[in-house]
Amino acid sequence: MLEDVSPPDAVPARPHPASPHPDPAHPAQPHPAPGPWSVQIGRAAAATWIAGATALVVLVSFGAWLVLRDSRVDLRPDDFVPRAGATSGGIALLEGAVDVTDEACGAAASSCTSAVGTDDLVLMRFETKDAAARAARSLGPEAYRSDWLVARFVGDDVPAEQRLWATEALDGAWQSEVD
Repeated sequence: MLEDVSPPDAVPARPHPASPHPDPAHPAQPHPAPGPWSVQIGRAAAATWIAGATALVVLVSFGAWLVLRDSRVDLRPDDFVPRAGATSGGIALLEGAVDVTDEACGAAASSCTSAVGTDDLVLMRFETKDAAARAARSLGPEAYRSDWLVARFVGDDVPAEQRLWATEALDGAWQSEVD
C-alpha cells in the first residue's frame, strides 16, 4: 500500500478553472463548435417566437376591436319596420312604413343618411351620434334620440304608451347611450 507522503501543511492541488473535474490530470476540453442543427434550431425557435408574438398581437387587437366597437353603428331605420307575417319584432308605429329619406333628410339634416316613416313616426339615421343629438334638439320634444337614430313622433295623437314602447325598442336594440 502506498502511503500519502505529502507534508502535512502542503496545499492540495487545485483543479483547472474550466475543468469540471477536480483532478488536474484531466484538463478541460473545449466545447465543440455549434453544428448546423443548432443554427436550424435557433432559427426555428426565433420563427416560432415571432409567429407566436404576431398571433398574440392580432388576437389582442381583434379582442379590443370587439370590445370597443359599438354594434349599434350598423342599425338602420328599416331594421325597426315590422316584417309582414312576423309575430314579433319591429316598432308597431312603423307598420307599413315607407322610405322617406328625401323628405326627412333634407338640407336641414344633411348628415341624415336614411329614414322611414308613417303618419305617426319618422325614424332617421345619422352619420354620427353628435349629428343625431343636434337633430333631436332641433326637432324639440317630439323627437327622441338613441345613438345614431332619431325618432320623431308626428302629431299629438300618438299615445304615451306607444311612444314609450317605441323608445324602449330603440334603446333595447343591443346597447344604447340615452340622453
